This record gives sequence, C-alpha cells and structure tokens, in this order.
Amino acid sequence: MVSLRQRIVDKIDARLRTILMSNGYETNVGNNIFLWREIPIEQITLPCAIYRDTLDSPEDLAIQLRLHRLTLDIDAYAYESDIRKVLADIVKAIG
Repeated sequence: MVSLRQRIVDKIDARLRTILMSNGYETNVGNNIFLWREIPIEQITLPCAIYRDTLDSPEDLAIQLRLHRLTLDIDAYAYESDIRKVLADIVKAIG
C-alpha cells in the first residue's frame, strides 16, 4: 500500500512534468524534473528543477486529530534570461 505522503509527492511530480510549452507554459522545464538529485547540474539539462519533500511536522490538534505539514523545496536552474520564466511556470503549475 502506497502511503499518503508518497501519493502527494507523485502528484507533485506529475504536475511539475506538465510544465511544457505545448501545455501553455513559457518553458520546457517539465522535461527535466528531478527528485532529491545531488549530482551537479549540467548545461544540457537546463532548464531543470529539483524538488525535495523535506519535512513532515505532525501537530496534535485534539484527541485523534493530527495535522501534518509537508514542506516542499524546489530549486530551479536555467540560464539567467529564462530563470524568471521557469519560476513563474512552477508557481503556475503548483498553484
């Protein structure tokens, strides 16, 4: 059984991969989406984005009621002339 957290991360990944000019975005960053990538970025992969689900801090609200907050970090990489377009596309995709 897949955890709820994994299902959320899978949906985020799928959404980020839709960032393509053919889908009405300004860039094709969706062609190069990486989860937890730690190796250096090469120019051939630009534009690209690396995302990490970094923190889940559960908070007890009441008896049998717990709030989970999932923190998502997204690093965007692009040529200087395109970075604002990439950032705007990511914000548009995630909402």
